[in-house]
Amino acid sequence: MVCGYIHQGDESPETCPLCKATKDKFKEIPEKESREAQQGTAPASQTDAPGTRAMGALDRIDELITKVKAHPITVHMPNGLLPVVVLFLLLSFIFDSMGFAQVSFYNLVVVVLAMPMVLFSGYADWQSKYGGQMTPVFRQKIAMGIIVILLCAVLVVWCLIDDTVMTAGNSSRLAFLGVHILALIAATYAGHLGGKLVFGD
Repeated sequence: MVCGYIHQGDESPETCPLCKATKDKFKEIPEKESREAQQGTAPASQTDAPGTRAMGALDRIDELITKVKAHPITVHMPNGLLPVVVLFLLLSFIFDSMGFAQVSFYNLVVVVLAMPMVLFSGYADWQSKYGGQMTPVFRQKIAMGIIVILLCAVLVVWCLIDDTVMTAGNSSRLAFLGVHILALIAATYAGHLGGKLVFGD
């Protein structure tokens, strides 16, 4: 009832393989309805989670954001740019080039500016598609999103405070690179979890 996964068998699994919801979130459906849901022909009322709220203004906004696929669109910006940020930072270290360092920094700024919309659209998807259920997958996705925006914001401020942090001889340079790599790992893992929700294992 959280992510729409349909399990075929005599009883429900202990946890959903997609969203990790517990056994009590499964509901038995007649075989005919199960076939229709798998083929995408079941009426919306049959596949919606039970107990949905009357639609208010915020619910309509969440539904609109989900309908236009705002989260999959916006999340590709930081997930696509963070590897570029790390690549150009590494190139700046290898070639001792401030040009590469500036490219890395400007892309990082774009990541920070994009993240609020990523988090907001992700929240809207979570509410409208998954009923705001707090399963382990969603806890991890939320945590990874917060980690990414915090680490990237720290990196931008770090650059503004110490504009020599990317230059050879700066004692903080390796720590600076390490924080970049942590942000990239968090974004990659969040993307992996999103892929599991959409495409399955």
